[in-house]
This record gives sequence, C-alpha cells and structure tokens, in this order.
Amino acid sequence: MNRGHELLPGIKLNKGKYVVKSLIRSGTMSNVYLIEDVPALNRKMIVKEIFYESWEYEKETVLKIGRYYPEINWYIDDFMENGIPYFVMQYVEGKTLEDYFGNDEKNERKRFEQIVDISIFLVGFVCKLHRCHIIHGDISPDNIIITENREVYLIDYGNSLVTEGVCCSYKEGYSAPELKGNTDRGIDCRCDIYSIGATMRYMVKKPVESSMAGKIYEKDYHRIFRKCLKSKPEERYHSVRCLYYRLILCKYRLYISIVLMVLLAFFSVMTAFRGTEDDYSPTDSNAVKSENRLYYVINDSEVTITGSNASDTEITIPSEIEGYKVKSIKGIDKNVTKVTISEGIERIEEYAFENCQYLKEISIPASVSYIDEYAFINCGQLQKVNISPQNQYYIIDDKQLVDKRDGNIMMEIEP
Repeated sequence: MNRGHELLPGIKLNKGKYVVKSLIRSGTMSNVYLIEDVPALNRKMIVKEIFYESWEYEKETVLKIGRYYPEINWYIDDFMENGIPYFVMQYVEGKTLEDYFGNDEKNERKRFEQIVDISIFLVGFVCKLHRCHIIHGDISPDNIIITENREVYLIDYGNSLVTEGVCCSYKEGYSAPELKGNTDRGIDCRCDIYSIGATMRYMVKKPVESSMAGKIYEKDYHRIFRKCLKSKPEERYHSVRCLYYRLILCKYRLYISIVLMVLLAFFSVMTAFRGTEDDYSPTDSNAVKSENRLYYVINDSEVTITGSNASDTEITIPSEIEGYKVKSIKGIDKNVTKVTISEGIERIEEYAFENCQYLKEISIPASVSYIDEYAFINCGQLQKVNISPQNQYYIIDDKQLVDKRDGNIMMEIEP
C-alpha cells in the first residue's frame, strides 16, 4: 500500500476484520473511509488512514473526551498496516454543515431559528471540549456533523491541543488572524471562539427563510458573531461558556420581547382608562420633525436624522437643519439607493442603514469619526463607498471599510 493512495471498496483491513465500503473524504494529511466490522455483524464504522506522525496524540485526545463524556466516546480500535496507522471510530450518520446548507439555491432555505439552534449546539459541544482542557483548533463547516435529529458534533481532532499549545495549520477564513503566517504561535480558547464566529457568519450568508421571529433574532445574532470575529483576541468573548449563555439569551429574546409588549399594552390601556394625557407633544424639542423630506429630532441644539421619505431614493443629508448642526444619523428609509452625507456630520449610529437592500452608493465626508459596526447590516447591494481622502478615521481597503485606528473591518463591500 503506497502512502496517500486511496483504498478501493472491498479491501480488507486488520486481518480481514474490517471491509472498506466507500471513501468519505480525502486530504493530504489523512483519508477517511466508511467501513464495516465483519465480526460485529457488519456494523458501520469509520476508519482514518493517517499520513502524519502525531496520530497517537489524536487518539489520546479522543480517549480523554470519552472519559469525561461517555456519550461521545468515539474510539473503537487502532492498528498499523503496511507501516500506515489506522484509527477506527464510531460512525455518526449525518451531513456536514457544508452539505446541510448546500451550495446552490435549490436547497431548502433554513429558518433563522434553526441557525441559532445549530450555533447553540455547536458552542455547547465546544464547551465540553474546553472543560476537558482541549482546544479543537480546526472548527469549520466541513468538520461539523448534523444528524437527522439536528444534533451537532465536531469531528477531526488532528489539530487539537491541550489547553494551550502550538497551532500546526491555518485555514483561511476560519482560523484566527493572529495565527496567519505564524502557526508556531501558542493559541488559547479564543482561537476556537474566532472559528465559531466565522462558522456562524457562514450560515447567515446562505439563503435564509424570512420570518418575524427571524428578524428579532437577526440583529442580536449579528452582534454576537461580530464580537467573536474581533481581530484582537482580548476583544472577543473570554470563554465559550460566556458565548453559550449569550446565544441562549438571543434564542429567548423573542419570548422576552412578547412579554414586554404585553406589559406595555397593559399599561397603555390602564393609562387610557384613567384618562391621563400623554406628556409627549409635537412642540417638544425632542419630538420627531420633518424638513427636506427627512425626519429628525433636536436634542441639546444638535440634530439627529431618524428617517427619510419612503419615495426618495437619492438623498443628501445636510449639515444644518433649522439653524442647528446635524451631528448623527440613526435611520434612513429602506428604499434609498444613493446617499450623500454633508461635511460636518460626525456619527453614523447603530442600524442607521439596516436592511437598505437597494442602497448602492454612499459618500462619507472627512468629518465622520464614528461608524457603528452594525450601521450597514443587510445592505446587500452596496457596491460603492466614497470616503473623503481627508478622513483620518476610515479607509477603503480591498473592498472593505476599515477603521484605521484598530484595523477592524466595519463592512464588506459587494463586488
């Protein structure tokens, strides 16, 4: 048997005990096959044909997980054949996350609630690994199995480490940026957290079925995975347990919102029943006003833009309204296609351009010193961001809006 050659179906291994049925996946480091255990009435298993020398470390990792959590004790057997090590493990029937979401538009759209649940199961599984003082080191959609019961399992422990160690590989798009070009750098649990965030981002980039519940989850979910993807490790969640509880809160936010709405409706009815008058008056300085087909509020002699006329697709936001300086933008109508922000405006707040799916071009002046990382959520057609050359805080770099101060990516611009 030559090193790296794929085994054909029907080949027997370990003195005829195992029969190869099919190749599941192949790579430069290993091949994985579906096999049958002949003495065990053709029970299905998987065998990993390993082409690296540290395979015993992977075996110790899997055995350690099994000692802590017997329900995921996958180790069955190991043997050598023609100088090549083979590692036999339980067969978990299901699809990889990559196959589950599919790579074409004909696949069934997943509900956002499913994405949240998968994320919770995934993080819960990684919690178990970290409690065993094991860092997986290679979390990505092709290493995640989802069963018919929607249970989530992580596979492939060839890159795993015990608590802290040295990373032996880098996977573009999923490995933490501090490891790029520096795979001999020691890693900790925050590298797994980055990879989880990248996997969460992968799921929301796929077609998602629209629903009212999904819209409630969406904002919070984006906020969570963006924190996981912070370029500096100290800015991410400090542990997967913290990330797990944050996702649980995201899942039940819908029910909390319903309870709050019921309470709000109750108190509104009680107020009306007592005949009290609303203290909110259109003449208040913080009441919503309209000028130049823009909606705004005035607080402390400063104007905040809160919306625009739905029929206007190309708008210019002025630097002054009613003689007051326009300082920030908090909201714009979703039908807008082109926005020009005047010099003097300083801030683009959280969700200011949320779901502006027709927005194709925006011009940002030198005066803008703050753009919230969630300002441009779901702006799927934004292709042109004009940043003033005099702007000292933001720059367009390789189709990305980047904060010069910390290097964080604020937005990816569609090609």
